[in-house]
Amino acid sequence: MSKEETPQLVAGIDDKIPVGKSIVLGLQHVLSMDLYIMPLILSGAIGLAGGDLSYFLQMSFFACGIATLLQSGLFMRYPIVQGPSYVPLAALCMIGATMGIPTMIGSLIPGAIIIILLGMSKLFSKFISRAIPPFIGGIIILIVGLTLVPTAVTGVFSTKGNLTANALSGCVTFIVLLVCMVLQYKLRNSGILHMFSVIIALLVGTLVAVSMGAADFSSVPGAAWFSLI
Repeated sequence: MSKEETPQLVAGIDDKIPVGKSIVLGLQHVLSMDLYIMPLILSGAIGLAGGDLSYFLQMSFFACGIATLLQSGLFMRYPIVQGPSYVPLAALCMIGATMGIPTMIGSLIPGAIIIILLGMSKLFSKFISRAIPPFIGGIIILIVGLTLVPTAVTGVFSTKGNLTANALSGCVTFIVLLVCMVLQYKLRNSGILHMFSVIIALLVGTLVAVSMGAADFSSVPGAAWFSLI
């Protein structure tokens, strides 16, 4: 590989990124990650709506935020955001729908305690490496993804609003992101595209949705800048 073809990191793991750029990058990551998908699917299965659904989503974000701070600053210290796992989703949906939310939440506690103990004893990673080789882990992730396909398709067609506008805004977002990805490899010195291609695509897609009446921001002006969950 020639020197010109060598990929260049825009920001290294230990680099100090300016506060303004860090805020935009953090916002981009939160907007593009799927942290809210799992609680949305689970809340639909257990019958949450309105204020209860809003509370459930806020608590999910709040808990994942605490877990991320603990993981990235104190424990493993990996530059990743902690989010909910899709692996126990089917079991949680069944328990929550048949036995209630308290039982569903309580069912997570024994497993969490076991994982904490395994992590503290350093046996968890050894168990995973021996019991679940990489190709088995890949198959598990594939199966989880396939089981979510019907939910995703149903969600697209059951979402309130104009289906054409929803599909068009999504396609525009995808195309803009694809163009940004191509351009960032063609224009090697384009730091903006390297750092902010996702949020650029999301902004363009949102503008398309607004222009077609598929986005409603009427509640935003009356919302507080900061409030307790």
